[in-house]
This record gives sequence, structure tokens and C-alpha cells, in this order.
Amino acid sequence: MKEYEKQDLESFIEKDIFDKYQKYKAIKKKPKKSTIWIIFVFAILLGLVTILFKTEVIYLWIFNELIFFGLIIADIGLVVALICLIFNYFSQKRRYEIGFINTLETDKYYYIALSNLTGGYVDQLVIRGNFLKTYFNVKPFIKGAHRISVNDVLSFVLEGQLFCYGVVMSSTRYPGTKKSGDIYVPHYQTFIVGDFIKKFIEYPAQMFFKTGPFFKSKKTEKIELESKEFNEYANLYADDQIEIRKFFTPKKISGVLDIKDEPDQAKLKYLFMGRNGILGEVINHRAMHLNQHSFKDFSMKKTPKELAEQINAKVLKETRDLFDILRFIQRLELFPEQEDSQKVT
Repeated sequence: MKEYEKQDLESFIEKDIFDKYQKYKAIKKKPKKSTIWIIFVFAILLGLVTILFKTEVIYLWIFNELIFFGLIIADIGLVVALICLIFNYFSQKRRYEIGFINTLETDKYYYIALSNLTGGYVDQLVIRGNFLKTYFNVKPFIKGAHRISVNDVLSFVLEGQLFCYGVVMSSTRYPGTKKSGDIYVPHYQTFIVGDFIKKFIEYPAQMFFKTGPFFKSKKTEKIELESKEFNEYANLYADDQIEIRKFFTPKKISGVLDIKDEPDQAKLKYLFMGRNGILGEVINHRAMHLNQHSFKDFSMKKTPKELAEQINAKVLKETRDLFDILRFIQRLELFPEQEDSQKVT
């Protein structure tokens, strides 16, 4: 494979934003504030006149009280109209901004960032609405049974292997009082799942790093390898002790231990392996996966450069966390050997 030349992500984003915005504003009219300002000024003037009548600076004998009450009603009407116009303006503005952001090539931004990190071995990266059906189903690993949702997922191919990476939001419901209602405790879990073109293990195995074992079958047993350091780092469980010992060669154990203490990196909470698929829950380091997480969660800025800087920062945080996990998976040698591969090192 030809040596990969890294692309300047921020410059690409800035140019894309500028080009897209020129086309977008030619088609879509940006909401204007002019009507709001006219009514605001008129309401201020009417309010001043009302005060003059109240303080009797302006006095029209018996009509003074009638005109005063009329002005009060007019003031209230203008204030209500002003509030409605402001609400409508910001609603239109938000729709205008979301419409523009949806025109951006967000998939391309993540593709460039991940390609830069992996040396150009990423292919077919798209942002999907949900996890693909793979060897492992995410659903049994979701903490909450209520309000389960996924905004979007990064789906891509790396060295021929299919991966999905995204956040699942869910809630656990606890009974409350009649007055307060039920209480919902939210959960935000980041998952990576992968399907591989080859079978790398015959029987299921699991590695637990930040949690105790779960989903154990009657055949599952704890495996102690030759490396004490590895055993302290990961609790390894498998259904076949002989096969898992063959899988975890000294090279793989050494590769995992080489990166386990590196600072400032995303890590796995656990990793499930089976035949030709994996599933792991990720503990992010740079990207905050809270609330209604989305890989397209951007907000409009005053200039294209500011928006490009915001998008660039988010994309780099997301892809660097993902890259940390891909490096770990690579140390398990789950990718096929390629003579000229730069690998995920």
C-alpha cells in the first residue's frame, strides 16, 4: 500500500463550511430581527406615554383614565406579541442552523481524522442511526430497561473488519411517590462492536478490567495466565481453558501490557470475544458521552473559522478515544496480516 499522506482536517472543515454556507444562504433565507426591533421600540414609546398619563404630565380631563387603561391593554398586547415574535425568531434560527449543519460532510471529517490516526486503513465510514447487526447484540449489555435510545453510531471498516462505535442512553426506573412520580436514573454507555472476516476463537472468552464478571455460563472459568502482571490487569474468563491459553500467546500478552499504563487514554471496561466478533464497553477519556450524545452535536458560531475549530476539536476527541481502543484490539492480533500494513500501532 502506498504511504498515506495525512490531511489537514481543520483546513478541510473550514473550506467545506465556507463553500456549503455560500450555497445554503443563497437558497434559505436567514431569519431577521427587524420586526422584533420595531415592536420593541413601539412598546417602549407606548410605555413612556402610559407613564405620562399615569403621572398626569399629559392630562385630558375625564378621558385621562379611559385612555390610560386603553394604553395598559395595548402595552400588554405588545409585550405578548413581542414574546411570541422572539420565540418564533429563535425557533426559526435554530431550524436554520440545524439545516445548515446537516449539509456538512460530517462523515468525511471523521473519516479523515481516523485515517490520519490509522495510516489510511479506514474505509466506508458512515454515521448511522443505530448499531449494525453483528455477532454480538448490544441490547443485553444495556444497563437500563427504560428510555433506551441511540442518536447515531460511527460505522467503519478497518483492515477489512467491520466496526460500530456509539453511545446508548437508557434509564433505570425506581418507584416514587404519587406526588413526585417515578424516578428515572440515566445511564450513558459507549460500546464498540466488531465483526471479523476470520474466526479467531472457537469458544467465548471475556476480559474484565473495571467490573466484575457477568453473563457466565456453567462452563465459564477464571483463567490465570503465566504473567502475574497480566492477571492483575485483567480478569480473564473462558469456556475452554486450553484454547484461550493458545490464543493469549506471550506476544499478545506483552503487547497488551506495553500500552496498559500509558497515560491519558480511553480504556475498556470489559471485552467479550466469540468466534469472529467482539463487544466492549468503553471508558472515554477525552470525549464526554453524556446527555443526548451525538457525533453531529455542533452549534453555529459567528465565523466559519470558529465553527471549524469547534467541529475539529470534537472530531479529534472522539476519534482519539476510539483509536485508543482500536490499538488495544490490534494488540490481540485480530486483524489479518498484511505485508505492507502500517497497522494500528
